[in-house]
Formats: sequence, structure tokens, C-alpha cells
Amino acid sequence: LPNGITVATSPVANQCGGTVETTSNSITLSEGTLTAEAQCTILVDVTAPTAGSYENCIEAGVLQTDQEATNADRTCDTLIVEETLLPPSISKEFSQNPVLIGETSALTFTITNPNDSTMSGVSFNDVFPSGMVRASIPNVSQCGGTVSSTENSIHLENGTIAYDSSCTVVIAVKGGSAGDYLNTSETVSATTGGSGNTASDTLQVIAPPIISKTFDPDPITAGASSTLTFTITNPVENTLALEGIAFTDSFPTGLEKA
Repeated sequence: LPNGITVATSPVANQCGGTVETTSNSITLSEGTLTAEAQCTILVDVTAPTAGSYENCIEAGVLQTDQEATNADRTCDTLIVEETLLPPSISKEFSQNPVLIGETSALTFTITNPNDSTMSGVSFNDVFPSGMVRASIPNVSQCGGTVSSTENSIHLENGTIAYDSSCTVVIAVKGGSAGDYLNTSETVSATTGGSGNTASDTLQVIAPPIISKTFDPDPITAGASSTLTFTITNPVENTLALEGIAFTDSFPTGLEKA
């Protein structure tokens, strides 16, 4: 056998009689018998751990019989061993998170090729959760192919990723109301490498704090005092605490701190 191919198992079938012996890189038949106008086969499993093209030849004169008949021609066949490719992987991240209602966040998809060869036919589809919509047409793609989007989805078709590297697709999104928007993509795939994983991230959209104020008592006589109360509310639809809250209130002319 050529370098790189080895015998995987003992012969799995022998119709030629005699004795078939194998080593790690050779197959030998001795004392076989073949009737007139017949043919016989010997089956041996072989393996190759490395991708490549392996030509295996039986030279002229190697096949012999007791009648001193030999094969006149060189006989060859080639085993093509293709590289085993790993599937692509995908991850996603909202770069501005959390955001206020109506503010945009850049949603970045990162697709990685773990193989030592270029990956082609890379595709994924992502449908946004209800309430999250596209803020602008996708403007950044390093993955080649065709990137398309609707108001509530983005799709990559027929992308290409160089060996052992990653590429990104970016789209701006926004939420129309406060809440947590869990966004999970469909499975990423490639013509070379098959199907990979899905990717998830959650965009938190928050409503701004609400402020109200009251004077008590009201009305008052000139020179008397009234307590001014400010009430700041974190809207119930928010799922996280609000921090860094601040406000300024300038009194009108004639109103001053007591």
C-alpha cells in the first residue's frame, strides 16, 4: 500500500481460496484457486488518517500462478481521502445593552471557521422576537455572500470564511417597548462543514424614570411654607434597577427655599 494508507482489519471476505495475509501496509494471497472463465474477490478494509490522493498499483508480473502466467499490465486505482471538516460556530452580542425605548443597539453576529481550509456556503437566519425591529439596513458584513433583512429578521447566504478565522455581520436594532428581548438565531451552516450551533443574547430595553411633584399644603398665604415633594418612579415594565438618577428643578421667580 502507498504511504499513508494502512490495513484497518483482517480480510472481510475472500472468494479466491488459499491464504490471505496482511501486514499494516500490505496484502498477500497465496495458493488461491480460480476455476475456468471465473473471477474472485478479496475484500480488505483500509484507512488513511490524512486527507490526500493515494494511488495504489499492482506492478506487471506481480500476479503469478503455478502455470507461470503473470499479469502483463500495471493495474492501479486511486483512493481520494477528503478532509473531515468541523461545522462553523456562531455567537451574537448586543453591543449597547441596555438601551432606552427607541434607542438603537448594534447586534453583531460572529461566525468562526475552525478548520484549516476555507469554508464556503456559510448561511444563517435570525428572526427577531416580537417588539424588536430593524433600525437600519445592515451596513457591516465581513462574511461575503449576500446579507438581506426585513423589519424583523436578518439572513446571510453563501458566505465565505478563510481558514482558522472569523467574520462578522452587524445590524442595528431597537425595541418599541420596555422589556427583555431574548433573541436566538437558527442554526448556522456551511456547504463545507455542515450544521453548527445557534446563538442567543438578550436585549434589555428600558423605559425612562417618571417624576412627579406636589405642594402640600396648597394653596398657602404669602410668606407661609409648603412642602414640595418629588416622586421618582421606575416603571413597572422595567426588569432592572435604574442607577445614576439625577434631576434639577429651578424655582420660578418669587418661590424660594424655606
